[in-house]
Amino acid sequence: MVNVVYLAGVAVGATVGGLAADYIGRKWVSFIACLVHGVGGLGAALSPNYGAYVAFRFFVGSCHGILNNSVVVLSMEFVSPRRRMVSVCTLAMSWGIGMVLTTPVSYLIRDWRYLQLTVALPPFLYLGFWRLIPESPRWLLSRGRYAEAEDIVRWAARVNKRAIPEVGQLFDEHSLKMTPSLSPLKILHAPRLMARTAVIICGWITVAISWYGLTLNQGSLDGDIFINAFVLSVIDLIAYASLFIVNKLGRRKAYCVAMMISALSMLATIPVHFLADRESPSTSAVFTALYTMGKLGVSSNFCLLFMWNGEFYPTALRNFGLGLGCTFGRVAAIVSPIVMDQFGEHPVLGNTVPLILFGCMALFCALSGLYLPETAHKHLPETLEDAQNFGVKRRKSGINQNYDENTPSTFEMAS
Repeated sequence: MVNVVYLAGVAVGATVGGLAADYIGRKWVSFIACLVHGVGGLGAALSPNYGAYVAFRFFVGSCHGILNNSVVVLSMEFVSPRRRMVSVCTLAMSWGIGMVLTTPVSYLIRDWRYLQLTVALPPFLYLGFWRLIPESPRWLLSRGRYAEAEDIVRWAARVNKRAIPEVGQLFDEHSLKMTPSLSPLKILHAPRLMARTAVIICGWITVAISWYGLTLNQGSLDGDIFINAFVLSVIDLIAYASLFIVNKLGRRKAYCVAMMISALSMLATIPVHFLADRESPSTSAVFTALYTMGKLGVSSNFCLLFMWNGEFYPTALRNFGLGLGCTFGRVAAIVSPIVMDQFGEHPVLGNTVPLILFGCMALFCALSGLYLPETAHKHLPETLEDAQNFGVKRRKSGINQNYDENTPSTFEMAS
């Protein structure tokens, strides 16, 4: 019950937070969510009854969904394409390190109230970085706040020792034509962006239901639950770290390869179940290895989707686009405990039914992902027209000639 409510909160936060960040700003939404996250965690630790605990966990989950999207988008919008993956991977690795540390902390602190109190304190530390973290200059430009964006860009240029144009030449004509506000319904007028949205949503659903299903089901593996949890957390961390090579492979190739590895690993449990001696320790080791490889592919794509999803949306809808994909993913995550409970044990297929389902979904995503545009080393689209034509070869007509995904904007030159 608590897990379902928490994941429902994450889904709500991903949608509401995405819209709020596009209208209020990435920075403000991130810090407000961080404050509420900490307060909600303290409330959960001090809850007088089960109902209050569940309610506080919903608020914590909502803030989790908001922070996931707004912080990732903020980090993407402030750096150049060659540093975008490094920025997002660093954030993902901080999540992975937190997952790894959670296992020994939970082993040492067995009282749930003290454990909840311990994990509720770190969000308050983030509030101390208010003055160090600037607002996204891309978002400021999209809202017509050019002077503030210029101040941030010039500050970044000074810190990074980069040369940028003099006053009056800072923003090019295209950046000044960015739409200050854009309704999410405008996506309906961009059929290519809608199709890409549908494909990326399939990826979110597959990754989320597989990741949470495999994580929540790790107790079914042979061996000590703490050791298994620690090993799988380390696997997640390795998966996030491996994405540093994505800048060389490209987003699309890395996504499809990881999905294929995950699909083949999970589907390979079928012959192991039917052909191997189920009582043999070696069979258990092979099953655990395939289980781990399946989670490795899913985990790497979890990180990749956070960045890739936002890269082909216009600035005014980037947080909404990412939030939309996350929302579908979190809804799928809510279903994952039900899938594991209902199909975890089958009279013929044993505990491989969820893995077969996840494997088939990953196989579909590995093939459908070939339709998505390659965004590595490309500059983010600013307008809806840019997003609609992103990754499309230019022709003499029908394509916006003022936008070039290979030409850096001024604030990227300062990073």
